Amino acid sequence: MRIGIQRRNLTLSPAAGLDRHWMVRLFDHPEIYEMFGFGEPAALAMALRLRQPGVVLGIVRLVTNQARIGFVIMFPPTDTASFWEIGYAITSARHRDAFTAINALDSMGCYMWEHHGAKLLGGRTRDDNRQADAVVRRMGFSEVGTVTNLGHTFHLFTQDRAGWERRKARLVEGERLHPSPAGVAFAVLEPPHFEPRTSA
Repeated sequence: MRIGIQRRNLTLSPAAGLDRHWMVRLFDHPEIYEMFGFGEPAALAMALRLRQPGVVLGIVRLVTNQARIGFVIMFPPTDTASFWEIGYAITSARHRDAFTAINALDSMGCYMWEHHGAKLLGGRTRDDNRQADAVVRRMGFSEVGTVTNLGHTFHLFTQDRAGWERRKARLVEGERLHPSPAGVAFAVLEPPHFEPRTSA
């Protein structure tokens, strides 16, 4: 990421300091690596993937105290997947709810569509992860197929530009009806500090 994005009560900003090390170490925990389709601890594998060209990583923080509560990562399109693939985790148990996940993913959606020039976004949810499935459906992603990995079915979802525009329009209208401290649906936060807005 080159800029930060604020969505209501959280920010999504570039990794700094030990953020990458923290994120990579999470992939030694089953609740993280299994949902990303790994069959064993995968910190080293994720560290290598982060070094690949084009990967976009954002760290999720609370506006109130800038506490780090999760991450969103985007993997570039490949020969077998035509979309930018989303991966995310809200690692703070206290904030692990659909509302926080949706705000984090909408923030990355804003970045990818409005500032990165994406053509198609996508992701996959594991068959036993109902919360993640509900999140992408609520955001207007469309199911386009399934793949099987390590005995689980993963549902594939995509969002095109028209889908994003519909989603953004709903969020802008929601901001009009229920204003946030930032005063806009998405606030751009500039480097180097990516300071969140606390008033319009």
